[in-house]
Amino acid sequence: MRRASLTLILSIAACLLQAQPPQESVSENTDLTSIGSDELFDFENTTARGYESAGMYGECKIADRLFPLTKGLNGNDDRKEVIRLAYPYYCIARLIILKKDGKKVEGTGFFISERCVITAAHNIYFDDTKEFAKEVTVIPGANVPLDYPVLGQATATTMRCMKKYTEDPKKNRKYDYGAVILPDDTLFENVGSYLGYNDIDSLGKSNMDMELSGYPRADNKMPRQLKSTGKITRYDEHHLHYIMDTSKGQSGSPVFIWNNKRECIVVGMHHHDNGRSNQAVRVNEAVMAKWNEWSKIKPQKQ
Repeated sequence: MRRASLTLILSIAACLLQAQPPQESVSENTDLTSIGSDELFDFENTTARGYESAGMYGECKIADRLFPLTKGLNGNDDRKEVIRLAYPYYCIARLIILKKDGKKVEGTGFFISERCVITAAHNIYFDDTKEFAKEVTVIPGANVPLDYPVLGQATATTMRCMKKYTEDPKKNRKYDYGAVILPDDTLFENVGSYLGYNDIDSLGKSNMDMELSGYPRADNKMPRQLKSTGKITRYDEHHLHYIMDTSKGQSGSPVFIWNNKRECIVVGMHHHDNGRSNQAVRVNEAVMAKWNEWSKIKPQKQ
């Protein structure tokens, strides 16, 4: 019975992948966020209002129920491997980032709307070359024991980050957040949900357990989504601090808590490990306003 169910899942996944229309490229000449344009950057805006504090909550099209949700790792690593497509983990994506010199790096991102995937700015903007990535491939739900993207994948060439970050990334880590904008809704139709976000103070949850889930660098091995749990040790206006196991590739992972409706609310975005504790960009008023703005972007098509 289990073998038959797995065969059915694989068949459905194959059909979905074959049915996806080809991605349309984004024109670098007409898109206001084209790579290399000064208009690619966003300036800080702390006056915007009307941001969303919660996203959709629904089922992805391919809900794999054959496997347990997580399994533990060996050794002293407290993270658990996510091995089943379940909310909110299928909203979290592995990112394969192609630099302009042809090199590839990896990171993590998460959906906050049909086309907007939030990630760390240092995943998409490189201080050594002072330029953005050439393209980013977004692969949600890359955490089941299968060797292909069961929910599909999409490649984006439109990206956003804060201008303040690019001026001095080491000094301006509070601006280390950005967005990858997908060309259409095709990939999201398979995912079916995105994550909500809010300021931790407004939720009254600063002493509650929180989770962090993302994709460590695969190094040519099968990708794994790993989740950690813990508590915030301290926080300030711009950052959350916590002690949890993380590794390279997990920058851009959502740091979230659960509300009474069993919806996860993102309160931070993981971006740094200083050896003593981990650090996330705090979802404060300015961050929420900017994410809300980015979530509405629709790239112009060629």
